[in-house]
Amino acid sequence: MAYQPEFAELIVQALTRLDRSPAWLAQRLGVNPSTVSRWLNQSGRPADPETVVRVADILGLSGQVQGLLAAAGYGYVEGSEPSEAAAPTPVAPTPAAPSLPELPPARRHNLPVSLTPLFGRTQEETELTDLLTRPDGRLVTVTGPGGMGKSRLALAVGSALLARFPDGVFWVALAPLQQDEEMVTAIAEAVDFPFQRDKRSPQQQLLDYLARKEMFLLLDNCEHLLDGMSLVGEVLAAAPHVKILATSRERLHLSGETVYGLAGIDYGEANDSPSDAVQLFLHSVGLVRPGYRPEREELVQAARICRLVQGMPLAILLAATWAEVLAPSEIYAQIVRSLDFLEADLRDLPERQRSLRAVFDHSWARLSAAERSVFARLTLFQGGFTWEAAQTVAQASLRGLMGLVQKSLLSRSPAGRFEMHELLRQYGAEKLRRMAGEEEAVRARHATFYLDWLRDLAMAIYSARQLAVMGELKADWENIRLAWASAVEREQAALLAGAARTLAYYCEWYGLYYEGVALFQRAREGLVGNETVSGQMARIQLLLSQARFERLLGRPVACAQLLDSAENLLEQLPTTDADIRPLQVHLLSERAELLINTDKTAAMAVAQRSLALYKVLDDDPAMAAVLFMMGEISSKTGDKIVTIPILEESLAISRRLGGPREIADKLRNLGFNVSSIGQWQQAEAYVREGYALTQGIGNRASLVQAERDLGGIAQWWGDFAAAEEVHTRCRRAFDELGDRYRSLETGMLEVLFMTQQAKYSEAEGLGQVMLAAAREMEQKEIEGSILLFLSRVAQAEGRVEDAYGLAQASAAVFAASGGSRVPGIAYTALAIAAFDLGRPDEAHSHITQALEVGLRSGSLTSLWICIATAGLLKAYGGDLLRAVELDALAMSNPQIANDRWHADVVRRPLLERIAHLSADEIAQARERGRALDLKTVAAEVLAELRMQEI
Repeated sequence: MAYQPEFAELIVQALTRLDRSPAWLAQRLGVNPSTVSRWLNQSGRPADPETVVRVADILGLSGQVQGLLAAAGYGYVEGSEPSEAAAPTPVAPTPAAPSLPELPPARRHNLPVSLTPLFGRTQEETELTDLLTRPDGRLVTVTGPGGMGKSRLALAVGSALLARFPDGVFWVALAPLQQDEEMVTAIAEAVDFPFQRDKRSPQQQLLDYLARKEMFLLLDNCEHLLDGMSLVGEVLAAAPHVKILATSRERLHLSGETVYGLAGIDYGEANDSPSDAVQLFLHSVGLVRPGYRPEREELVQAARICRLVQGMPLAILLAATWAEVLAPSEIYAQIVRSLDFLEADLRDLPERQRSLRAVFDHSWARLSAAERSVFARLTLFQGGFTWEAAQTVAQASLRGLMGLVQKSLLSRSPAGRFEMHELLRQYGAEKLRRMAGEEEAVRARHATFYLDWLRDLAMAIYSARQLAVMGELKADWENIRLAWASAVEREQAALLAGAARTLAYYCEWYGLYYEGVALFQRAREGLVGNETVSGQMARIQLLLSQARFERLLGRPVACAQLLDSAENLLEQLPTTDADIRPLQVHLLSERAELLINTDKTAAMAVAQRSLALYKVLDDDPAMAAVLFMMGEISSKTGDKIVTIPILEESLAISRRLGGPREIADKLRNLGFNVSSIGQWQQAEAYVREGYALTQGIGNRASLVQAERDLGGIAQWWGDFAAAEEVHTRCRRAFDELGDRYRSLETGMLEVLFMTQQAKYSEAEGLGQVMLAAAREMEQKEIEGSILLFLSRVAQAEGRVEDAYGLAQASAAVFAASGGSRVPGIAYTALAIAAFDLGRPDEAHSHITQALEVGLRSGSLTSLWICIATAGLLKAYGGDLLRAVELDALAMSNPQIANDRWHADVVRRPLLERIAHLSADEIAQARERGRALDLKTVAAEVLAELRMQEI
């Protein structure tokens, strides 16, 4: 058979899906990259059918082997189909565990797509690649004047090295940053690292995250942040497998830095083979004059232009834009005039900037007075802008913008945003500063436009447009920062207060907790002297917003102090017509959130007060949030009967509003609470719907959390091996993301699943690690759970004294934390250990406590374990037929039926004690037990135990 083009197409499609390069495939196959290139350009095929099969296996195309073989010209090959393993025979008819999808892969790179080819940099790319692949090539800085193409070259190097860095290659654009401190956030955003709510600073979190990575960072435009470049040295010191390529007009002055100076591209004499610079010029002319074919003389003039600007790529590109109206000879003549001027000893400019300024000055000279004004005003924008923003802030017409695009002073992205090269922006900013009073007026319009925009989005962030709105906010985040700073400088209280809600939501969405604190703190401090009613109300709003981020960062004392300050200001407000109820209820809701970990009863009371006031104000998003908080409070106290209706009401409001993030969070939370009352099918439906919504949100941290929730479904059906496998993957993913709390929470559940599979040694090892982490992070409820699971391990291994002590410690931690969903289970562990220690009265007391908690809370999960434990105690006490009934009832639950720990610790001694009963007696008792109602039996057993105490 002949080679078919479809073979190359299938390979390209698979590589695109996997976000992999042809070089990666060659490396996996152990062949030269040129071999794969020949396959893809259809100039060759794999040497044998076995290679095709290997390609299919590597690319996940095992189901298409015969098609690949045919496309490669080999036809059908015997035995190339994937083998089918025999399905295991089920031991008992138990519900099928749900299928668990794979976690989404970590992002491999964020390299921007270049729309133009790279001319004349083959040697530079090779040399930089060589430097960076050496063991000591940790930091390379590409230096040179603006416009030399440092960024474009760095992008090419990053693309070439993608396959060498398993954890990815990431582009960090530093040009929009205003302060050194913003570098930490910029790098974190580029590598997709969300900051966590713990006591470490953002910088330390980032360093801890990078420490385990084999990653390549491209830091673009460093020159204005040189004072903050010590961060680069700290990254290299903390992360031995991270390499950095920086672009800057100046070296970074760091130890181990290799400086690579970049000059212009080759602009040699014109001949039959045009120089690289001339090719770049001709390509650029072709963009403004499609079909352009230069004459011999025009090639000569093009070469003269390239020599005049010394091969500077940006100058060549700008020169070519004039080809719409000027011949190459005229372009040359215009540049000569400016170069003569710059060569006339303009000492206030560095020499390396003189030719670049000549190009910019000529661009400026080509503009009309109106275009100059618009261009200068546009330079205030940071990181691009929309047409609406340009119209309002810079008073630009659409025709004027398009004129600047045609002159290559602006570009328009596929998303419709206008962008300006940073060097052009700096040039235009100088012009703006020279326009008397203009800069101040533009800044004022800029602040008003963006902060009013935030105010108007206060409800849209909870709506069905949520994802689109968050994308718009992210695109304009640098403009929002600048607008906020301008409003703080001008003490514009109303603007700041109006924008606060949306700004806080954005910071929380993207995990910018530290930045949230800083933004709101600077704003409120800027209004300290403003004693007007609007100024005081704005300060209260800003205090409450800052307090929220202090709480999210685990700093309750700072949070409480800010809330107290807000309350004092509220009390001091003079009687006016201003409606202060939104501030009062905001204060109440933040108080309730703060009280959850110290006094859940008080927290519930305050939350109920805030809910009532939000209903009066008709603030649906806030009502949904407070109801969700109330559901969490009641869930932590174990009151499932109250919890579920509250969460259902919260979900109903969020569904009506349409925000996918809020709906997904509430669905998954509701699923787990519904599972605790035995409604597993409904719980699974909730969790799966929440997972589907989370996939649409696209946040990797949320996706991993939702994936872990899917693992919980396997637990409900008693498939503990599947549950453990999912949780192990998720814990590692949380570690990669730097999310210590969720990693700890997930590890705690792994310990449980290990005990349920009788993997006691592994459970002990991981449990001790997780216990130390829980104590370090002061996570009391997780600490209590881990102590309980370690008590179970000790019980299974016959270490009864240890089991009793660990169970006591677990119960004490839970009691100190103000209640939780598992203390009833802790009492069952104490009951078993007490009986083994020869303390039957104490054992009965503990099982009584466990049943009381389970019946009061409505948690069937707790009651199943109580009934199973009560069956053992009945057997110990000689009530053997009742023990068989309770055992049969417990074994109807798949979680208990498949729990190896239960089989070892509870069921084995029970079966030993009923062994002398007849088979008929046991069969009849089991039949009675399977017909029993769980809650009814739990109440009966509790009454029996209480009678024994009398």
